[in-house]
Amino acid sequence: MTIGILRQFHAANCAGHSLNEKQPCDDFTPPTNMAAIYRYTQRLAHESPVIFWSLLLGFAGPVAVLTVPPIRRSFGYQSPAPIPTSFPTPSRPRHIVKGYEDLQI
Repeated sequence: MTIGILRQFHAANCAGHSLNEKQPCDDFTPPTNMAAIYRYTQRLAHESPVIFWSLLLGFAGPVAVLTVPPIRRSFGYQSPAPIPTSFPTPSRPRHIVKGYEDLQI
């Protein structure tokens, strides 16, 4: 999906391309310099905001995983105690519960 959008961007930028330049415009080359990447990002945000925001949020996840825990620790956050996964067994003998048996019909 993203490759198709990059090709559309490339085709739009190659409209006034002359044939005597060093690189022909027929082959697909993604934007390489920062200005082209910025223009591509602006165009993507304008023409297909769903793809733009999904890519932005998709890249923000791994960045947040790496940056948020150190920031939280710098503010003094301490992890809570782990939640118990089982109920502790009592140290007394068990008594059989009576009075809850099924009725015999």
